[in-house]
Amino acid sequence: MPAIHALPDQLINQIAAGEVIERPAAALKELLENSIDAGATEIDIALARGGVKLIRVADNGGGIEREDLQLAVARHATSKLATASDLEGIATLGFRGEALASIASVARVSLTSRSRDKAHAWRIEVDAGEVGMPQPAALASGTTVTVNELFFNTPARRKFLRTDATEYGHCEEAFRRIALAQPDVAFTFQHNGSVRFRLLAQGRRARVDALLGSEFAAQAAHVDEHGAGLSIAGWAVRPAHATTARDAQYFFVNGRFVRDRILAHALREAYRDVLHQDRQPAYALWLAIEARQVDVNVHPTKTEVRFRESGAIHQFVRRAIQKSLADTAAEQPAVSAAEKLGVAAARIPPWTSPTGAQRSFAPLVEQTTIGLGAGEPSTF
Repeated sequence: MPAIHALPDQLINQIAAGEVIERPAAALKELLENSIDAGATEIDIALARGGVKLIRVADNGGGIEREDLQLAVARHATSKLATASDLEGIATLGFRGEALASIASVARVSLTSRSRDKAHAWRIEVDAGEVGMPQPAALASGTTVTVNELFFNTPARRKFLRTDATEYGHCEEAFRRIALAQPDVAFTFQHNGSVRFRLLAQGRRARVDALLGSEFAAQAAHVDEHGAGLSIAGWAVRPAHATTARDAQYFFVNGRFVRDRILAHALREAYRDVLHQDRQPAYALWLAIEARQVDVNVHPTKTEVRFRESGAIHQFVRRAIQKSLADTAAEQPAVSAAEKLGVAAARIPPWTSPTGAQRSFAPLVEQTTIGLGAGEPSTF
């Protein structure tokens, strides 16, 4: 049996990349979270070949000091945590200090940044984990990270990637989640030189209309409930407009997209007596809770959370959704049994899912295209 030995740093980073960066969409998510944590109000995204060839994220955030550039691409180096107690109340999207090091170990990365109080920008380049020295660069403000040839040095990993179109679809969904979670941030999103989304900083309703279609909120119950130390707001689609698809289920906790069993079960319970057959609810909901009441350090992708008082959270969410659905049901005219079964479904206007497919009880009609306009800013 071979003797136990310490692994070299480069191999450690590649192992970490396997946990955090499994495809271009994961790298894009990590870079966007870094931009938001840096206080960016405008973020420009450019992809090529589904993110495999190129991922570039440019923001107007606070920037990185010259002397910190090499630390920025080092593993377990971050400005977001200082002590173990900080893990008990994480208020940022990123916190482990692994993302840039993991990406840089399996790609060619260029990091250019200019702090707000500095006259010049600096750039550092990393090639498969080999870190260069900071060099002077030109940049108006903020930080620009360019990732070229993801997994170029790990062919076994790269061959498991899907087609460019499939990888782009995952990147678009990662972008959609971040953009919905952060409606006060402006985004431009390009793929292969074509602008796919241009979103102004706006309220939640305008952002939902831009990314999920104006029919979504129009066919949904408005949720707005407050409790002790927590609140929930957003939209939950009325039962009559529910579909069999699960492609419009967005739940955010403190600005972070999550998939949580407690929250998912609370929503199923809220809809249990009003959904028919195999219909699935659609929703875009924002839960705000004290940072110390939720643990986000559960999974490498940070999409799973653990609540300190999970039973109370379950009850709060379930009752909030049930109340909103009941309030809107009281405002709607009575629906016949035939309509509930879909016999008269032609009267129900279709909702266009984020993927562009028409979703309703009625037969499919010609696919519509989601508009890229941001709409008027909302005060919600």
